[in-house]
Amino acid sequence: MTAFSLHRTSPASPAEVWDVLTDFAGHERWIPLTTMRVDPGEPRVGWGWAGVSGIGPLGFADAMVLTRWEPPTAEGEGAAGGRFALLKVGRVLDGWADVRVEPAPGGGAAVTWTEDISLRPRPLRRVSQPVVDRAARAMFASALDAMLEEAARRTAGTAA
Repeated sequence: MTAFSLHRTSPASPAEVWDVLTDFAGHERWIPLTTMRVDPGEPRVGWGWAGVSGIGPLGFADAMVLTRWEPPTAEGEGAAGGRFALLKVGRVLDGWADVRVEPAPGGGAAVTWTEDISLRPRPLRRVSQPVVDRAARAMFASALDAMLEEAARRTAGTAA
């Protein structure tokens, strides 16, 4: 497994960015060929969801559970960033993610998304990991960029 980190900034507030990143049901808008199934209720440690990816009967569920849930605090002086972490618990994908949203110097938000993803079972990893690493990095970079564009659009819409 090879972890990768994506670093981005957004003109949107940390709270707005957090709202978009943690709309787990909405992730299907940014991850191709995927629909989301989420646990009832609000996200919290132990809460889970799955991204079901594929076409027709050819697919799999990327099941995840939150292991850390720390929403950002109020905007302005003394504001603190937010952080969530997850563990992949499905039959096909293994790994974890740690996502941090911080106030950016000069305004807006800074995001660090660190992900470690691999295929199960372990014997497949050696041959599949280079492809998984490249594909996952590209997919998450595209999804994160689109989510931050959405947060910026929402912010621009409320400022108008």
